[in-house]
Formats: sequence, C-alpha cells, structure tokens
Amino acid sequence: MGLEQVKDEILNEAEKQASEIKNDSEEEAEEILEEAKEEAGKIEERVKNETEEERSELERKTISQARMEAKKKVQEAKQREMGKLFEKFREELENLTANQKEELLENAEDSADFKVATIRASEEFESVVGDRYEGMNEKGLILENSDGSKSLNLSYDRIVSEYRKKYRGKVSQTLFREVEG
Repeated sequence: MGLEQVKDEILNEAEKQASEIKNDSEEEAEEILEEAKEEAGKIEERVKNETEEERSELERKTISQARMEAKKKVQEAKQREMGKLFEKFREELENLTANQKEELLENAEDSADFKVATIRASEEFESVVGDRYEGMNEKGLILENSDGSKSLNLSYDRIVSEYRKKYRGKVSQTLFREVEG
C-alpha cells in the first residue's frame, strides 16, 4: 500500500466520520441555542420595564452571541477531527510493511534530483537501506548527496506536514460536506 492508498483510506474514513461529527455538532449547537433562549427569557423578566424594542434588541444580541458560540464549537470540533485524521495518517506511515518501505525508498531515490550517497533513516529502515544507512532519531528517511549540499527530507513529520498543507482543504471538504450542507 503506497502513500496514495493511505490517503484514499483516510478520505474514506473521513466520510464515515462526517455524519457523527454533524450529529455531535448539531446537538451541541442546539443545546447552546436553548441555553441562550432560556437566558434571554430571564433577561426579559429583569427588564420588563424597558421598552419592547430594547428587549427585542437584547434578545437578538443574545441569540446572535449564542449562534457565534455554536459556530465556534463546530469549528473546534472540525479542527479536532482533522487533527485526529492526520494523526491516523502518521500512524499508517509508522506501520508500513517492509515492502512499502522499500517502495518508499525506491520512489524517493527516483524523484531525487541528485545522486543519493547517504540515507539517514530511523532504525526500522536499516535493513531496507543497506550500506548507505546512517541512523537518525526522527522517523522516516532523509536522502543526501555526497557532500550534503542537497537532500530530500521524507521524515514522517515532514510528510504529514506536506500532506496537511496540500490536502487540508480536500479532506475538510470530504469530511464536513454533510455538516456544511
């Protein structure tokens, strides 16, 4: 399974989670709106001597604030789910099979625009890399030319970061399509 398949699995998982997120977000938004309506009723009692126009304005403001708070809660829930999704992607990277690691290394060497002399990698890549292996603490690979002036960073942190930048919009769209609609 290559990185593209992992990405597809994540997108499929995102679609499954969208309904659950939608339900949770709607319930939380409704609770906030109900609390706001109750608060508006209490305020109305306190200000019954004020004019009807002032009370209506106060109620509109309270409900508006509650809606803003509900939107904020939904956005926070979306951010949490996006974080979980990219963390799952990271876990998938960490669980690559030996064949997948070999494929990752081959693809990396093919895409490098320089002659690879050294491969710094986490220890689970040692058997795949062979005599060009140089250990590093960070998970993943970093390919370098002979003088170290060129490198290709395929550490898992970097891969997740790049995928997050590149696919954030698409994942969000897929994950929250039902919530937005």
